[in-house]
Amino acid sequence: MMQSLTMWSEQGRKGDLNLVGLGLKNISPTAAAFAFGVRILRLDENELHEFGPLLGLLSLIELSLSKNQIRGDVAEIFALKRLQYVDLTWNCLSAGSLNPPEKLQKIDLSGNTNVTELGHE
Repeated sequence: MMQSLTMWSEQGRKGDLNLVGLGLKNISPTAAAFAFGVRILRLDENELHEFGPLLGLLSLIELSLSKNQIRGDVAEIFALKRLQYVDLTWNCLSAGSLNPPEKLQKIDLSGNTNVTELGHE
C-alpha cells in the first residue's frame, strides 16, 4: 500500500492525493500517517465503510469520499477543523443537528437518505 500512496502523490500536485477507484476497503493507521500533510484527498469510488484514521489528517482542506459505503454520523468529519470542501455523496451516512466548522464552505451530502438539513447552531 505504501508504494501506491507514494506513486499517486508524486503524480498529483503537491499536497494532493488521488486514490479514486482503487477498491480500497479500509485505510490503515500506517497509511493515514503516510498521508500526513496532505491538503486535498480524493477517495471516491472505493469500498470504505468508516472515516477511521482519516480523522487524524488535520491538514485536510478538501476531502472527497463520494460513492463509498461509509456509515455513521456526518458530524464525525467535523473533527477536521480546516476542511473547506467536503463531498460525502452516495454513502450511508446519517445526521441530526450539526454544527459544521467555521471554515467549511461547501459540503455535499446528496444521496445519503438519512441526512437532515445542516446549519450552524
